[in-house]
Parts: sequence; C-alpha cells; structure tokens
Amino acid sequence: MRIVFFGSPDFALPALGTLHGSHELVLVVTQPERPCGRGQKCLPTPVEIRARELGLQVITPRAVRTEAFARKISELKADYLVVVAYGRILPAAVLGAARHGALNIHPSLLPRWRGPAPVPWTLYHGEKTTGVTIMQMNEEMDEGDIIRQVSTTVSPDENADSLLCRLAIEGARVLGDVLAEEAASGEPLHRVPQDNSLSTRAPLLTTEMALIDWRKPAAEVASHMRAFDSRPGAYAYLGDARIKFFSPCVILATAPAGTVLGLTTGGLAVACGQDAVVTGEMQWPGGKRMPARNVLAGHPIPEKTVLRGRE
Repeated sequence: MRIVFFGSPDFALPALGTLHGSHELVLVVTQPERPCGRGQKCLPTPVEIRARELGLQVITPRAVRTEAFARKISELKADYLVVVAYGRILPAAVLGAARHGALNIHPSLLPRWRGPAPVPWTLYHGEKTTGVTIMQMNEEMDEGDIIRQVSTTVSPDENADSLLCRLAIEGARVLGDVLAEEAASGEPLHRVPQDNSLSTRAPLLTTEMALIDWRKPAAEVASHMRAFDSRPGAYAYLGDARIKFFSPCVILATAPAGTVLGLTTGGLAVACGQDAVVTGEMQWPGGKRMPARNVLAGHPIPEKTVLRGRE
C-alpha cells in the first residue's frame, strides 16, 4: 500500500519501522525543529531522524490546515494516511486526502482515555488493564470508528515511559496486521462506532497535579508516582525543598501520613493513609535522579520527619 506517515516522538518509531518494512512510504510528515533541553538547542524529531536514516522523503510543515497542504497530500494518491502521535489536529481535507482515509494508533482501549495523555491517566487510576486501539480518524479528538483493539495487563512496576514504549511496539504490530488483512481481502475492514457514553478524558498532566497526597492508601500513592515518573515527577516538600520520588513499592506499616519511616534496602519508606511506600529513587532540587540511598547520603532525612504533600 502507498502510505503517508504522520508522526513525531519516539512512540511513533515502531510503527514507522513496521510500515517501512512492508509498504511504500511515499512521504513522512513530522513536526518542525523546536528548542529543547537545557541549552534550548533546536533538534529534529525522533521520527525525522529515523526517516532520513531510512532514506525516506520528509517534510516538516508549519501549517497543515491550508488548501495547499491538503492538495499536496492528495496528489500523492496514497491508500492511507497513518497518524501516530503527530502532535497536531488534522483537518477533514487532509484526513480525506488518501483513498481510504487516515488510521491512528492510540495507547488506550477507546473510548476510555481520549486525549493526549492516556498512559499516565491509566497509571494514575491504578488500572490493571490497558491496550491499543487502531482507529479510523475523524475530525474529533479520538472519536473515530474502532478497527481493532488488543488489551494487555499493566505490570505493577511499570511507569509511564515503560508502558508507553510497550504499547508503541504492540500498536505497530497490530497496525501491521490490520493493513496486511485489508490488503489480502481487498476491502476495508469492519469498523465499529465508539460508545460516547463510556468515554473518559486524558488531558495533559500538570505540575500541580504531581504533588503527592500522603493521606491516600500506599497503593494509590505508588500509582501516582508511576504516572508522573517521567514528567514532571511526583513530589513533596521538606521545608521549601521540592523533592521528587520515583520507583515505588508498597510495604505494610502504620504511622501518620507523610512520616518518614527510615531508609530500607529498597529505598526511603514514607507512611501513607494506609501502609507505606518505599521509593527506590529520589531527586533533590538541582540534583539528578539517583538511588534514594545516594541522595540521602548527601541530604539525610531523619526518621519521623513529616514530608508535606497535598493538604
């Protein structure tokens, strides 16, 4: 099949690789270079880097809602557009520019967790099951008809980055299967409309939301830490110092919420509303993320200290 691929971050790379191996990628569309990192150096997206390594034609348009752009895509006479975390909402004129429209990989079981941050919200709510959805796109946010869904169990130690990486690989595999089946049959596969009454939203998480509520059960606090693991990091305060906490596990304990119980072999133990969490890694303000033992060697926190969280 002739395919135009839209994508930008690392999440899109497995799908790009799958399509390159079995279809004709006539064009790759990705976001323009933007300043990033501490040095604010302009860098290409991971998709642009990989696509150029593969010798593919790449464009980085600043405007995608113009007649000229829709015409350019239409002139390629693609069978499908495949959109994977491109980062912009595409208008109807672009979505309809390929013979069979546009497909999307979404890392949740739609209509649950529509929006830009489904994986963190899955972890934030402590859900045990998630999955990937292959969807026929329309102009609305993640509301297109479902073509295929595959579920998977969320491991207790997964954080947002590791789960997103796993779903990217699974989504690429399922997308490859869908396109292969459609090519073999010669007809579009069956589509099922989403039940909007079951939808939930997954907006971007904010720094304010990352503040830990030690009053919650330890299992919920651990889910909170895993959801915010990569950005911006779950945190609490010791005086004015904002300390970030990562890599949690739950232990049995009884003490007032937020009370430091001491350093264990697994990390720093902090009491919660029920039981306690042991955080294997920490980050002191201005420092790097490190094993909790290393952080506490330079910044000791005495037992019975109370860490200030959400009130």
